[in-house]
Amino acid sequence: MTVPAYSVLGIVVLAYLIGVTGIGWWIGRRATLQDFYLARRRAPWLAVAIGMIGTTLSGITFLSVPAWVITTQWKYFQMVLGYFVGYLIIAYGLLPFYYRTKGVTIYERLRPYVGLTGQRVAAIYFFLARWVGASLRLYLVAWLLHELFFQPMGFPFALTVALTLLCIWLYSSTGGIRTLIWTDLLQTLVMLFATVGIALFLWTQVKTNPEAPEYLAMSMRIWDWSPLTRTFFGKYFLSGILIALVMTGLDQDMMQKNLACRNLPDAQKNMLLFATLLLPVKLLFLAVGALALTYLHSLGMRPPSPPEKLLLVALFQTHAPLTIQILFLLGLLAAALSSADSALTALTTSLQRDLGFPPRRRLQFALLALLVFLFAVTFYFWHQQTIIHYLFRFTVYLYGPLLGLFAWLALKKKEWRSPAPMLVILACVCAPLITWLMETAIQHWTPYEPAYEFLGMNGFITWFILYIGTRRGKRKHK
Repeated sequence: MTVPAYSVLGIVVLAYLIGVTGIGWWIGRRATLQDFYLARRRAPWLAVAIGMIGTTLSGITFLSVPAWVITTQWKYFQMVLGYFVGYLIIAYGLLPFYYRTKGVTIYERLRPYVGLTGQRVAAIYFFLARWVGASLRLYLVAWLLHELFFQPMGFPFALTVALTLLCIWLYSSTGGIRTLIWTDLLQTLVMLFATVGIALFLWTQVKTNPEAPEYLAMSMRIWDWSPLTRTFFGKYFLSGILIALVMTGLDQDMMQKNLACRNLPDAQKNMLLFATLLLPVKLLFLAVGALALTYLHSLGMRPPSPPEKLLLVALFQTHAPLTIQILFLLGLLAAALSSADSALTALTTSLQRDLGFPPRRRLQFALLALLVFLFAVTFYFWHQQTIIHYLFRFTVYLYGPLLGLFAWLALKKKEWRSPAPMLVILACVCAPLITWLMETAIQHWTPYEPAYEFLGMNGFITWFILYIGTRRGKRKHK
């Protein structure tokens, strides 16, 4: 790439960041605390549904899902089908409960059933899970921006992360959900437009290649019916249901936007539209991965390492026009910002409402951004596999106790005692450890390759410990 091209791309990146920051600041300039939490429960469901797509996809989907085609072809779509079932459970199972029991955060709904300790333990696990998730999502985008711009100029990786977080802090630390509903809507549309443009460009490059149909067919295999393999349909489908339940239905970040809708029917319409739109959107990203891989193959180039460089290599180390490179950067920035800003807002809300911190949202937002910065910079020296794999591995252990707490709430009978605070802590600490020991032993002693289904085991162990400690059996009095 020539120096003028770098200059144009740099100007586009800067202009986009300034534009989003300005729009976000303008929308949230007079926001109150209620606007920050739930946008006064006046959010239009259609805007929420489209914006949630951007929050869900993030930079990980934009880069890691196409990259996953290198190792697993389209088998990830088996998990996406599980997502759809999980979203239906959320729409008709969890959302009615959340709207029936009023509150700002979903963990406040736990308090009557598992006490203040249970609410705070759930919030701590959410904090850890979202901190890790937001850091991984931001890291991936900052890493690619660093590879493109900052590293050639001799700047450290930490500067790239810091500048990105500064932009997010400027436009979302005041307005919160009121701001994010509209900025995420804008960024989702930008990201989808960019992805479609990239897909069309790659298709024009490979459609005349006589080897392309065969290579594309190899890259687009979906189904795996071998029970012992990690990508077996049953494992991926079940993992998809569980991941959708915990990373959307039991996640304050995603549910905070649903609770900002005017009423339950609007929130359910939002969830159903979101679930329906996500299927073709995920297929679009898988198609981009298959096309990029075929494009590199037609040029005699090997898949890159780490895999997330797939689109970077396909669009910046070939003869891709500048307009396509601009689309890539806009899509990447939109995916990154729409996910990270939402996560930091939800974490700030949970700190105040669940953990009892005073409502100093700008300061807390800044401290959370600092934690994300530290994780992302540290992870820079550890990155080996696809980021989406790391994200799901953390999900198995950090969201499992949340799944168990909500399962206990759903299955609880009147004759069972409320769990003591120490029992809740014991269950939520021991369950991930037991799950890890079980998974490690199975991998070591058997040919079984687990996907992410041990998330369910983690939740079951949490529930079972609470069940053993609270069940009374028959009452002695009438």
